[in-house]
Amino acid sequence: MHFSPFLFYRFPLHEFIIFTIHILFFIWLVGNVYCKKTD
Repeated sequence: MHFSPFLFYRFPLHEFIIFTIHILFFIWLVGNVYCKKTD
């Protein structure tokens, strides 16, 4: 089998989603600060 259940135990879907949301929020926050500095 190519599929390994350990991947799911190590990287659960909900943790991946939370991690992605944090990354997007950080990028949005930095973008806001950068836009305010250039104004």
